[in-house]
Amino acid sequence: MGDEKQAKQGILEKIAAKLMKKVQAFVAFEFLIFTAGMVFALIVKDFSPWLLLIPPILGLIAYYSAVFSLLLFAFFIIVFIL
Repeated sequence: MGDEKQAKQGILEKIAAKLMKKVQAFVAFEFLIFTAGMVFALIVKDFSPWLLLIPPILGLIAYYSAVFSLLLFAFFIIVFIL
């Protein structure tokens, strides 16, 4: 009985790890898209070029930090729902 519980726990951990990798890559990709949009806006209209650094930096942090990317993903879900 204990072995069956451990097997289920192992399967759930593998699924959670794969899901976290997907979320990390998705959030990093979103910030890459934001960066492309900001570059386009920089060409079309004048604004501070320092703002251009924020999305790629957040994207890199999201790609390497599972907790940060999960928080950003939850924030995006809430923003899109509202």
